[in-house]
Amino acid sequence: ELLTPRSLEKPGPDGRPTIEYVRDVYAELMSLGEGYRKPGERPDISSDDEDDLENLRRNWPRIPLKGPALTIALIWLAKARKRRAFSKLVKEIIESNKKDYCELCNRTVEKNKIKLTCYLATNNQLNFNAIDILIAEFENLYGSNEMDSNLWKAFFRGHAQYLTQCSICDKDLDSSNPYNNNINTTLLDDKKLVTTRPQDISSSDDEVDEIFDPLVVTRTSPEGRMMSKWLLSARKILGGKFPRLNARNEMEKYAQKLRNLKLKKNKDQIRNTT
Repeated sequence: ELLTPRSLEKPGPDGRPTIEYVRDVYAELMSLGEGYRKPGERPDISSDDEDDLENLRRNWPRIPLKGPALTIALIWLAKARKRRAFSKLVKEIIESNKKDYCELCNRTVEKNKIKLTCYLATNNQLNFNAIDILIAEFENLYGSNEMDSNLWKAFFRGHAQYLTQCSICDKDLDSSNPYNNNINTTLLDDKKLVTTRPQDISSSDDEVDEIFDPLVVTRTSPEGRMMSKWLLSARKILGGKFPRLNARNEMEKYAQKLRNLKLKKNKDQIRNTT
């Protein structure tokens, strides 16, 4: 009650808006208690991954980002907000496509007393990345700045695939790491279905939103800590051994693509000036 909308917009002790400062202080106070745990884990034993993430969270710097770090953070924030908004818009559409039986085991609610859930699928297989693939295809067709809800719903109805699954079949999945399940192996092997950067999805180089030149980031810097946190989270989700066998080849391929795009951009600028 002491913080009015006008006071929340004023600069706080660290120079940022007061509402952001209060939110961060509240998050720090909440993180002092016992954190959330996965189902089945003993409360008296902490994992190494949990300790690493806790240390990263406690040592997270509060210095405002600038330059390329700020640009990267804003791009990922915009993508996360768009994913959340687009997912909410199609929630009812997904629910309306739920069938009255499990498509994997043919169990029904009446006979087996189960709970049915409708998921997004790719090639008739459950895929937790399907929403990201659909958003990428939508941006490839209409542009990354298109946010029309009706247009997105129409596109979703025409391209989405669904899979109804029962609660018994759900238990067979590794709920803590669904990406390690065998049903997603073909999706990870098929490079056409893996979406990581706009360049991997679009067939036109002109549709790339941002092109960043190679740079060196120290691990102790705010940018390095942020990227390390993303890297650990991505590796935990994917599972397996790192670095991958083809990691260097993929890196060199991407670096060559950046050089080609930069060269093409310079040629276009010279052509326009002449």
